[in-house]
Amino acid sequence: GGGAGGGSVELLRRQELYMGVRRVFAEHFTPARLQQLESSVLAHLRLSTDELSAWECDAEQFYHEQEMAGGVCDNVRSCAEALHCALLSAYQEELGGFVMTLFQQACAQCPPAAVEAAAGLEDRVLAKEALYNAVALAENDLHEYLDVAQLLRDHVGPELQGRSAAGCVLRRRGLLLLGNWVGKVPNASRPGLYSMLAGLIRDADAAVRLSACSCLRSLVDDWNFDEAQFEPAMGAALEALVGFLKAAEQHDTQLQVFNVTCLIVQRMGNRIGPCFDGLLSVLPAIWDENQGHTLLRVQVVVVMHRLVSAVGADSVRAHAFLLPMLQYAANPEGPEAPGMFEDAMLLWHAVLRNSPNGCEQVLGFFPYALKHVESSTEHLPLVMQIVQSHVLLSGAGFLQRFRAEFSSLILHAVTSVNEKGLTVVVPVMELVLQVDARLAVEGLEQALQQALKLLLDEDGTGYLAQLALLNVFSRWCLQDREGLFGSLHRWGIGSGGTVDLIAALLAVFSKLAGGVSSLSKQKMLALALCAALESCHPSVLGHLDGVLRTVHAIWTSGEKRLDESLQVGRELNEPLDYLVDYDLDAGGAASSESQESQRQSALWKVDPVNVMSISATVKQCVQVAEASGGAATAAFAGLQPPTLAALRELAA
Repeated sequence: GGGAGGGSVELLRRQELYMGVRRVFAEHFTPARLQQLESSVLAHLRLSTDELSAWECDAEQFYHEQEMAGGVCDNVRSCAEALHCALLSAYQEELGGFVMTLFQQACAQCPPAAVEAAAGLEDRVLAKEALYNAVALAENDLHEYLDVAQLLRDHVGPELQGRSAAGCVLRRRGLLLLGNWVGKVPNASRPGLYSMLAGLIRDADAAVRLSACSCLRSLVDDWNFDEAQFEPAMGAALEALVGFLKAAEQHDTQLQVFNVTCLIVQRMGNRIGPCFDGLLSVLPAIWDENQGHTLLRVQVVVVMHRLVSAVGADSVRAHAFLLPMLQYAANPEGPEAPGMFEDAMLLWHAVLRNSPNGCEQVLGFFPYALKHVESSTEHLPLVMQIVQSHVLLSGAGFLQRFRAEFSSLILHAVTSVNEKGLTVVVPVMELVLQVDARLAVEGLEQALQQALKLLLDEDGTGYLAQLALLNVFSRWCLQDREGLFGSLHRWGIGSGGTVDLIAALLAVFSKLAGGVSSLSKQKMLALALCAALESCHPSVLGHLDGVLRTVHAIWTSGEKRLDESLQVGRELNEPLDYLVDYDLDAGGAASSESQESQRQSALWKVDPVNVMSISATVKQCVQVAEASGGAATAAFAGLQPPTLAALRELAA
């Protein structure tokens, strides 16, 4: 009780101290004194003679120095800007209306027509520029005070269309103001503003051009950005940006222009197609001319990634530039690798996804994938996506051409990654087994043997990893049962002949079946068990009861329910269509129309999981058993009554 009371007393003391300090501040900072202080601060926001001289001497350098100084209080201007923002934040009620009154007075004293007619840089122009800056900096605190639509109509818009030398300072500052207040720029005003910005990116003054780029970036990056509104101005804007890139003398300028270009490509998506060739005409030269300037080259890689993703199969027209660039950028041992290989890998993946069938040239960098995995597993998910794209693009041809590298990559991954890493590696193993099981097994013998050890090691392998590995052996059994059983027999002999690996695998199949959440993976497991049953192998017949119960449970939760839903409203003699996408993860329903999504769809359509029926496959198993007689017939005859009932339902 005493402790709590002591805490309350301390809190009261702090509150009294706080209120006392506030009273002192309130007595000192009266509204009149605050306005006097703010007026003094605003006087320091005017462009100085030195700043104007620096601008005239080198507009490009001036812009960048002003931008860099904005966040660092190491000169009078930046300190004044910081104090202005602090005052408005602390005394919004006292100063908000005062600042806006000064702003309106400055606008009234310096209308756009007077700026155009001015013979030189008059004091009222500099005063208006300073108030533009003040309002731009304090957007959060003046949000409810300013009508941006009216300002754009009456002042900033006409000034942006002006051409006088005196108006140059207002064009630059007006653009930066709009960039800060982008959320209040009306949608109706944006199409016209986009066209103006495309023209201003060609302005004779580099500071105005860079300010136009900054404003355009803010508009394109805004939540209210509408692709259809921007599309009419897109070509002119990108053409102006490309021209600016060619003429820019500083890397900071090129980086800023690239940044805007990349954002436009990203936001416009498939609409960027008409500008593809124009962008491609300038990027190779910029890449070649900036060797060693990694930040700039990374921007080239990023823009190309966005372009390839946007134009899809048409990106093959850029392969003459793309492939040599990838050979350099995606190499993990390259001189600029630390700064660019992550972005290069994203581009590499996009190129693979969007390359047409038969495009073998893009496969040549596959050894890089092995180097990436051997050096670090940090980017394992992306590397595995790249490997998967290789398999989908070239199938058996890829497995033959890069057998050694692929085998080393998968073996290294399986033996070195954790449980989460295994769940990333397994889909690639399953895919190659689906594409060509026998060819895949020739290259993955060691990796598959290691995978089986992990699957059977209940104590040492995590549950999620076991479920992932289960899919590998389900797929192998479904695609090539004889090959799987032959390997299991050979591995069993190699371990001393004391382990029946077929029986052990079937036991794990049945035990883990309940944990498989994906409907397509469940069905694949059921069909794999049916394939095992059809062999009438003694080890399978010894687990017949458990195998059939597992198949029946999967059929009941999936295919049976699907059949019943399809029965509604259809003729009884109409055959069931099993070309149903059980899961999005199976690749049947792709989110995009890339070349790779078409390859996935084609593979899915011939996948036994999609084509085959569990019940029809069970009927075939029963017929095979009856035809083989002997042990198989006896095993089916000796089934437990519940299992026999389940079998009859399945085979009905």
